[in-house]
Amino acid sequence: PNYAEAYNRRGIAFTMFESYSRAIVDFDKALEIRKNYVEALSNRGFAKTMLKKYDQAIEDFERALKIDPENAIVYYNRGRAYFETGEHQVALNDFNRAISINPRSSEIFFSRGIIYDHLGDYVRAIADYSQAIAFNRMSISAYNRRAIVYFRTGRKELSLANFKKVLEIDPKNKNAKKYLKELFQT
Repeated sequence: PNYAEAYNRRGIAFTMFESYSRAIVDFDKALEIRKNYVEALSNRGFAKTMLKKYDQAIEDFERALKIDPENAIVYYNRGRAYFETGEHQVALNDFNRAISINPRSSEIFFSRGIIYDHLGDYVRAIADYSQAIAFNRMSISAYNRRAIVYFRTGRKELSLANFKKVLEIDPKNKNAKKYLKELFQT
């Protein structure tokens, strides 16, 4: 039996329940059995990112990329860790690389949109949020973020349309309701 895969899968289960420390124990066991197990390295890096152990997470992602330099998920996860450390340009480079490998990922476009948004490049942020929506029409997060950028840039009609779409998908969404209230007050 492939115990490395079993430990990795159990680690993923712990991650889904936000038991990141327990997940790391299982990813460690998987890696003791199979030293160059890219998925376990990436998963462990993700769990470390969630625990705010960014430097350790980045080490895991870099090790994984040495083994599999064409892994979009690893670039994406490393980009998330770099974003959290404030290294936005490095994160942007990782998201660009992830998109070049997997150009149909809603999640990667959404995350890159967040960086552009954070950097004040609203045109690119809107483009990436729109691309994320094109790949996932139910992406509440992408509609929500795009609506906020439209709101910030004074494009109230477009903001309104996006917040309405959020509420179509999730009628109880508090963020959309808050912004809609502001839109109707202005």
